Amino acid sequence: MVNGYGKQVAETYNAFYDTKIGRSEDKVIKSIFRPFARSAVVVDLGAGTGLIKHLCEPFIYVAVDQSSQMMSDLVSSSSRIEPGHVSQVEADLNTLEGRKRVVEHSTYLGSAETVTALWALHAFHDQAVYNMAFEILTENGYALLHGNLPLRRFRAPGATGNVTDDYNAACTAKAMKEAMKLAGFQGVRLIGCNAVPDWLSRVLPEKVISRLMRATRFIPARYHYHAVVIGRKP
Repeated sequence: MVNGYGKQVAETYNAFYDTKIGRSEDKVIKSIFRPFARSAVVVDLGAGTGLIKHLCEPFIYVAVDQSSQMMSDLVSSSSRIEPGHVSQVEADLNTLEGRKRVVEHSTYLGSAETVTALWALHAFHDQAVYNMAFEILTENGYALLHGNLPLRRFRAPGATGNVTDDYNAACTAKAMKEAMKLAGFQGVRLIGCNAVPDWLSRVLPEKVISRLMRATRFIPARYHYHAVVIGRKP
């Protein structure tokens, strides 16, 4: 997103996910990401206001985002991490210059143990982003990249606008896995995060929704609204 739009989005970003469905999805996402990111050196691509930081408690957290307003909100938000353990890189990952900034920062800080992207993968339109994630990882480090799948178009409109605009038709389950393998990752696997219909989520209690979302992880990822692809750098 461009910075002119960034302030508008940042003001509603957290509220957008603070819903019954959003909180339930966060529980599923936390269960997937936390084992890899807790107490680790994490580079978070498309960090927004730092949801990975809050869910996973990394030791060092490097937030990469295009929006300066998102970065400002991330720094000013309450955190269980000491301020010195948070670093920021303002960069557009769809540009060569933006990716260079991330690589340069990683060279200065040291290789990441985990690279994450949350609600962001569908916004990256170049194999080079996967390649960059591989480059900045240490040996035996993991990348967990999450984004909306084309089925996202069936979701109900959200607080920040119509979510039919918030997906990339090319970001399919198959394409995500192929891009990871092409970058050099091994043991690539894909986990779907939610296949519960919106109409059902709106009428059920939050605890029931959370249980259903966990259960749907056994359904192939291509039938989900969003998914995370996981790979290891050998």
